[in-house]
Amino acid sequence: MSIPPPGANDWSSKPSAEHPYPVILVSGTFESMDKNWSTLSPYLKSAGYCFFALNYGETNGVYATAPVADSAQQLAPFVDKVRAATGAQKVDLVGHSPGNMMPRYFMGFLGGAKNVHQPRRDRTLQPRH
Repeated sequence: MSIPPPGANDWSSKPSAEHPYPVILVSGTFESMDKNWSTLSPYLKSAGYCFFALNYGETNGVYATAPVADSAQQLAPFVDKVRAATGAQKVDLVGHSPGNMMPRYFMGFLGGAKNVHQPRRDRTLQPRH
């Protein structure tokens, strides 16, 4: 188990009026939440976001490597836990690489779209060329 990135997973945090949806960060292939989000997390914290991150899809000790359908099954209860802890009806999902594909599976095939703010909007982080 890895440590959440700085400022993430504060289960007592509540979304603000300025940022009413808690953000869930979904990492990319071979990445853990602390490795993938350690740079973005201090920015989110200083900007007043209530945000969370998770490790998912562990295969042979490596995160984000399991089949998408299996990983999406792990995202569903995490979204529910964030919603329950924060009192928010919906969350924002921000993904990197497969951290984008897996939430799309969650929204499209597991009924998760009803719990995601603007589920059709692409909120992915991709490298600039």
